[in-house]
Amino acid sequence: MLAFWIRADLDEAAFRGDELRGFGPATLDLFKKEKLLKRGRDLQVVECGDCGNPHLEDVDVITDSPDGIPRAYIACGAGRVSVRLDDLQVWAIDYDRLARLTRSALGLGGRIVQVAADRVWLLGSARLANKTRDVFLVRGIGWPDGLQLLVGNARLSTSPCPLILCLNRVPDDADWHGHERVVMSLSEFDWLQCDRSTLLARTTEILREHAGSLVDAETPSESETGNKVSRSIGSAVAVNALLALKDKKGWTVEQLSIQIGTTARTFQNFCKTSKVRNSVFRTMAERLETSPEELLKGHFPDRQE
Repeated sequence: MLAFWIRADLDEAAFRGDELRGFGPATLDLFKKEKLLKRGRDLQVVECGDCGNPHLEDVDVITDSPDGIPRAYIACGAGRVSVRLDDLQVWAIDYDRLARLTRSALGLGGRIVQVAADRVWLLGSARLANKTRDVFLVRGIGWPDGLQLLVGNARLSTSPCPLILCLNRVPDDADWHGHERVVMSLSEFDWLQCDRSTLLARTTEILREHAGSLVDAETPSESETGNKVSRSIGSAVAVNALLALKDKKGWTVEQLSIQIGTTARTFQNFCKTSKVRNSVFRTMAERLETSPEELLKGHFPDRQE
């Protein structure tokens, strides 16, 4: 489903017929059952790959064939080339439907309000992790004008401690993470195709983790209090080792975060501060098949020479 989320966060969020076949029967059944795609305008120009010299040609659809079956062709120096009719189909992602499915999975009530045309939806409000939060779905959060969605939209920018759901990558811009905002990517874990209660469970877990991070930030340091028990742990060496692992594997931040049992937002904060909650760090070490002490040194199996 990652290909779906990547495409959903693009300006032209649609699939050609040949691209859809690559998803496989189970995913196509999901798209059909949940009506996540809506038919767009068929392609009028396609690439010819029949002659070994790729070129674009206009499509000629013949509807008055002797057997009454429509057929499509393009012109080519090697002769007329047949084109599958379903390859001409274009299926766009239905964001209103996706918004409704997300709202349902989170157990939100009320009606959905589109606060920025085709970009920001207010899905509803709910008490999550001991706070009442507005829940927003944002498309194109990482686009060049993404920050304008925040600063130019009073409903979003003034909402206290909102949960902001993006479609693919979590933005690095600090403005998105200020004022107790929590940004989470819907692509970080599989929920749409599996048990949808997973979305609420993981969201609650992330919000609690975020609340704990705020407590850590506000708690005086050991040097200030003499308290020997620290809520956070980490090191720059561990951060660098994990980033090296990401580059070695060719993973995105989101993929690395999944592998080490955390979220992209938490990992990005870890990269900035070199600190993370004890429980999160222990989970990272466990996923990497090492101990917290060794991870602090940047040692785990994938880093061994």
